[in-house]
Amino acid sequence: MTWQNAFMGNFQNKQKECNSTDMRSFLIWILLSFCLFSDGLIAAENTTSKSKTDSLLQTSSNEQLDLPLLLNSGWFFCPVQNYQPDVDISILNCKPINLPVEWESIQPGYDGYALLYNRFTLPNENRLTNLGLFIKRLRDADKVFLNRQYVGATGEFPPDFQKAVLYSRLYPIPQELLKPGEDNLLTIWIYNDARPGGITQETPVIDNYFELVDQFYDDNLKALAFIIIIFMFALVHFIYFMFHRQSFENFSYAIFLILWGSYLYTITNLPLTTELSMNFLFRSNIALFFLIFSTFPFFLYQFFQQKIPRALKIIIGISLAMAPFCFLLPEPKLLYYPLQFIEVLTIPALLIIYHLLFKVIRAKLAYAKLIACVIVLYTCFGAADIFIDLLGIQQTRDFEIFSLWGLLILSLCLTLIMAHKNLVYYKDATVDRLTNALRYSEFISRLDLEVFRADRENHPLVLLMIDLDNFKKINDQFGHMQGDKVLVMVAEALRGELRHFDLLGRYGGDEFCVAAILENDREIRNFVIRLHDKINKLCIEKKNQEVPIRATFGAVIRHSGEEITSQTLVERADNLLITAKSNQKGTVLW
Repeated sequence: MTWQNAFMGNFQNKQKECNSTDMRSFLIWILLSFCLFSDGLIAAENTTSKSKTDSLLQTSSNEQLDLPLLLNSGWFFCPVQNYQPDVDISILNCKPINLPVEWESIQPGYDGYALLYNRFTLPNENRLTNLGLFIKRLRDADKVFLNRQYVGATGEFPPDFQKAVLYSRLYPIPQELLKPGEDNLLTIWIYNDARPGGITQETPVIDNYFELVDQFYDDNLKALAFIIIIFMFALVHFIYFMFHRQSFENFSYAIFLILWGSYLYTITNLPLTTELSMNFLFRSNIALFFLIFSTFPFFLYQFFQQKIPRALKIIIGISLAMAPFCFLLPEPKLLYYPLQFIEVLTIPALLIIYHLLFKVIRAKLAYAKLIACVIVLYTCFGAADIFIDLLGIQQTRDFEIFSLWGLLILSLCLTLIMAHKNLVYYKDATVDRLTNALRYSEFISRLDLEVFRADRENHPLVLLMIDLDNFKKINDQFGHMQGDKVLVMVAEALRGELRHFDLLGRYGGDEFCVAAILENDREIRNFVIRLHDKINKLCIEKKNQEVPIRATFGAVIRHSGEEITSQTLVERADNLLITAKSNQKGTVLW
């Protein structure tokens, strides 16, 4: 268990400084329907026990210790003015409370110090070793005592308050603190400075400490894996943007993913193992929400190449302006005011975004319906989370389906959509859509590589410029549709004689260019004659007549080591083609 001890040693030291936020941004509910089928991140932790109605969790002295022990009954809530670890709880005004629940359910509007305590009995046996206490999440800072002896703490109480919002707690229970066969008093001191406080997620549980460490460690690895994958998606889009500077949607999406990955980091338990201030992480969490809120519309409007409306620009500007103020406000609780303001602005922002989606679907833009489907799911559940947060409704465990799977699925969907879009753009930029031949710029780029390969292999290279004779007459007599069919026929005929690594390009109009490396000049001449004959055998039938297709070639051979550039080869072959068409159409001029 060496790795476990090392990991948890760092974890426990850092628990005194933890922080995050109960606020999940409107973007965090990604593809909720998919999350319903996600694996252990949700289902593995959904263990409840409703059979125990007694106020004390008891086992007889001759029973075996049944782990885990769910402390789901017998809790009391005691509001107090100050932190008094040695206070006599019998003199406090305590009320029964059924965890998990916000303590505002029995003490409305209460902020400050409170004490939660529970009495439980453990069996009289020697197996009460290596136990630990796990609390799913808790607001804001806490100190835990067992039988009035200190166990652990997360965050800091005032005056050096460290806001530890919604982080899990995991404390080892020293064996000497346990009282087998007797009542054990578990007291949890909590300080909450704003919003619903207490243990709101799951009931505390006592289990084998190392098994809890394993589960905690696995959860951290999962979170880290998701964050790394998201950053990898961001890197892919950023690299694409570096080589295609006009693809601003890739850049904005990369920034969006980087912000998302950083936001995820602040709401996982990963910061517990760092030296970062948890107040800083809490402020960063809110600031990242504002930046995500601002970046997402930029991405959508750039993806569809639409102009951002003025109203949305104002909303985005307000959100961006609030981000730096997160680090300037004197108290962490003040951050909730700008946060709630931005949550309210979610409504007009969503209406504007939905109007964009309606407009692009109506215009039948590429990917409009697919993007709209993803974004509607994404924003609807996110908006529901925001409205629940604004109204102060207690979220049930079943409703809180927030899962890293959702974010990963959304990121993957959008990444695949953009990858397909970029692939289509790349093909359109490099391949002629009609003939599926290379565009001239791409042909020249690849010809440079072929020249290099020919020199390396010490083989000759042939470059052909091909022009279809009387093509204009075909267009004029039979129409451009028929002319396009002729171009496709010629391209397919040429491709049928070429190897997969030979080059076929469309020079423009009715001209094609071919480049190939062969063993010697004799093979080159046979190759060129074969191509010429192949085209000359083509014909089209129109209006009960056969119209033959003829072509004129200009051919240049470059031998290995010759100081001739690709552009020079094309110019020489093109000059030969012009000469051949002037003197004798339908021939090959070398």
